[in-house]
Amino acid sequence: MLLPLCWLKFLLLGDHIVPVLVFRDKTDTKYVKVLSDFPALPAVTACAHLQWDTRTQEIATIFSYAVPAFINEFQLRGFVDEEGFVRFALIVHGHHSPYLPVFRADGQWHHFCVTWQQENGTWAIYADGKRRASASGLCAVGPSAPQAIYGQGTFIIGQDQDSLGGTFREKESFSGNITDLHIWQKVLGAEQIEKVRSCWVVEQDLVFGWSSNALEVESTVMTTPLVIEDPCNDPSNDSCSDVLG
Repeated sequence: MLLPLCWLKFLLLGDHIVPVLVFRDKTDTKYVKVLSDFPALPAVTACAHLQWDTRTQEIATIFSYAVPAFINEFQLRGFVDEEGFVRFALIVHGHHSPYLPVFRADGQWHHFCVTWQQENGTWAIYADGKRRASASGLCAVGPSAPQAIYGQGTFIIGQDQDSLGGTFREKESFSGNITDLHIWQKVLGAEQIEKVRSCWVVEQDLVFGWSSNALEVESTVMTTPLVIEDPCNDPSNDSCSDVLG
């Protein structure tokens, strides 16, 4: 049976039920909006667990955060390269980091974190608890240099916003599974990232915590309370591969 393009499932973590977003295929209609009032972010960390759909090599947008001044204010994109690695690129104020390999496109659960801070434009990408890429100078020069990431924007999971909150394109959409997204207004250290990877929530400076009550799921998306294996206990688990194959 074919599943809906984006199916909200639920992941059982101890006595917590955590929503898992399942984007079955690339589409220009399916999206999930984060219902949170974001403050200005002079520093930021965003982390989540995901499974990448290995059937496509096109660029995919994991999340996009847009404000009127910059549609590409804060965004994470990726694609599968010819050697079978998922490469990520971070965008801040419309400035684009290079695409760099972060984990194998193996259809299994992986954990990622991306960080950025206004000072020196320092950024980093972590995958499965290890730092895979880092540099400085991302949006650290020019007229946008003094600016934090603007607050009160629109945060969309699974689509690139070409206008504020909309104008999605199928070829840039995400296909796969994603859960446990958290966002902080600071740069987490390596030890904190390892805790987050194990599904411990770092409460200090948390601006968004993963919850079905804080997600606006597009109207044609079906929801169902299913329980699947816990990617926090076994990041290499491929228990959702059936929805991608």
